[in-house]
Amino acid sequence: MRLESNPYLFRKRLQLVSQKQTPNICAPLSQKQIAFASAARTNADGLWVIDHVDPVIRFETQGEVVKAGDPILIRHVTTSVFLGADD
Repeated sequence: MRLESNPYLFRKRLQLVSQKQTPNICAPLSQKQIAFASAARTNADGLWVIDHVDPVIRFETQGEVVKAGDPILIRHVTTSVFLGADD
């Protein structure tokens, strides 16, 4: 799935993208895999999976509807790294 912003927030749709961490490409503060919003249509760098937070039932809930307010994990398809966020 691709995560896109509302087009009214910016002049065009922005897509959440991430790239594999390398010595030259990493987040400036955490030094981990970088994620950013891009206006360009990308390949697999812009694909994400929504996972259940409980690893015991994660497989069972694949393909199920996610209710508003439920905690989720966002995983990058290409690298299988979860998106990090502050509280």
